Amino acid sequence: MFRRWLSLTSYALAALLFAVNAAAMNAIEDLVAMGHDTTPSAVGWAADAYLIALAGVLIPLKARRSVFVSAVALFGLASLVIAFTEGAGLLIGARAVQGLAAAVALRAGLALLVAAFQGGRMWPLVAAVAAAIVVGYLGGVVWGAYVAEMFSYRWIFLANVVPVALVAATFVPRAPQQEMVGAPAS
Repeated sequence: MFRRWLSLTSYALAALLFAVNAAAMNAIEDLVAMGHDTTPSAVGWAADAYLIALAGVLIPLKARRSVFVSAVALFGLASLVIAFTEGAGLLIGARAVQGLAAAVALRAGLALLVAAFQGGRMWPLVAAVAAAIVVGYLGGVVWGAYVAEMFSYRWIFLANVVPVALVAATFVPRAPQQEMVGAPAS
């Protein structure tokens, strides 16, 4: 029982992280443009690339713990690239990778959680994930503006590394091994 709640907490943290990153970019577009010596419209492409790639959540895949954890790790790696890149092209590409990694992690993790909560009530699962996403989107703009103003916009992306490690460490040993996404229940 405890394991599935810890998996849910880990997944909700990942969903929160993905939502914060989607929203934070809106608050810092001008600062990122100055930091990458490009125009705000080019940075707008980076924000859009993340959201377009996040639509990849519609892609069917075989959900495994390793898929979820690998996608979260790729998200963290893309965050590091964004934090240290100087060019607009690499920024846009890394944001697209970040969005696709978030999409795969959301899809795989949700399927694993549905399997973990099978036979139980699903409302806590839906409520926790929805709350994390709403808080992430609402707080992401404030978080992004605050961190960029107090430190540097690059710290928004560097700060992703700690939650990525927490998600990976707590989700891996606790989630079911695999579940087919979109497969009929047996």
